[in-house]
Amino acid sequence: MRGRRPKPTALKELEGNPGRRPLPAREPRPAAVEDVTPPAHLEADAQAVWRELAAGLRAVGLLTRLDGTKLEVLVIHVAEHRRLYAELTTAIGAQHDTSRLRRGLRQEAEIVRGLATDLGLDPVARTRLQVPQEAIEDEFSEFDKAPRLFGSDRGGPR
Repeated sequence: MRGRRPKPTALKELEGNPGRRPLPAREPRPAAVEDVTPPAHLEADAQAVWRELAAGLRAVGLLTRLDGTKLEVLVIHVAEHRRLYAELTTAIGAQHDTSRLRRGLRQEAEIVRGLATDLGLDPVARTRLQVPQEAIEDEFSEFDKAPRLFGSDRGGPR
């Protein structure tokens, strides 16, 4: 395949289809994942990363059954990156040779960057996403739905 890799249709939809080109009508649409429980065979630190990422991906509709394997590889590499970083900070404090750890950190970061981009997790892609309003819920959402006082659009007296 030549040229730039095509962007997933789910990302185009979340961005509001900025190119205004017709979206593929017959593209397979795998079912979204409801259960984001981490696989049991992952180590505890990788399971923690899974919980961090899977909930966010599911909330914006970017996690499907077919993405599970790629997410699994991603969380393993993120957990390894964190482990290497912790080891590096210890080695720096003890004034040990850190070249092996720094090389490992760079390699893990490169792998994580590629996988995160594939799943729509890089910061540039995130700034262009438009999440449906019902997906944006936080502890203050109930106040957004409260009736306005004084009949003003701004909520204050005129």
